[in-house]
Amino acid sequence: MLKIASVLLVRAMACGLAFAADANEKAAIQSAVQKAMAQYEEGKVQDAIASLQEAISIMQTSGQKSMAAFFPAAPEGWTKGKVESQSLTSNGLNFNEITCIYTRSSDSAEVHMQLCNSPQMIETHQAVAEAYKNPQMLAAINQSGQMKISQFSKDGWIGWTKVEPDQGAELVSFNGGNLLSIRCDQSDEGMLKQFVGMMNFKAMAEQSIGR
Repeated sequence: MLKIASVLLVRAMACGLAFAADANEKAAIQSAVQKAMAQYEEGKVQDAIASLQEAISIMQTSGQKSMAAFFPAAPEGWTKGKVESQSLTSNGLNFNEITCIYTRSSDSAEVHMQLCNSPQMIETHQAVAEAYKNPQMLAAINQSGQMKISQFSKDGWIGWTKVEPDQGAELVSFNGGNLLSIRCDQSDEGMLKQFVGMMNFKAMAEQSIGR
């Protein structure tokens, strides 16, 4: 049972939680795992599984709270919406996602911010980032006049920014097991830079798994 518990919890932490739990949460996680081990030894397999799921749930909730703290306060003239969070499962992997919408009072312009730690999404975006490292490809895209794409790199985060006429502006960046997306509903590079500048990329990088 110890091996089973270890595998499940490592998978949960690697794929569903990118931020550390506090002391109380760690104690609750350890208690749930110990309970699961005792139940397994008693032959109560379903109860043991339920206890392990409880431990995973605590880790996911902790991850969501930690992730939400990285969303900045609204700048002057803007309103910050409610931070929404959810835990998702795909191909047997658990991961967290939080989103928030900022709205400008003067014209109702919106900026959508998303932070998640989905392995599948990160893998897909890594492939795109690699393609954008090709200077000839990037030059050809930008010369078309249909959009402006620039590589992004800051405090261990890499990715790109894109401004597309009538389609908006966005940043897509990732670090370790975390993916950040900032999307403006207007094709305003200055607006995008304003919100990118408010993010504490260094602190987010330091919280990533593997650091």
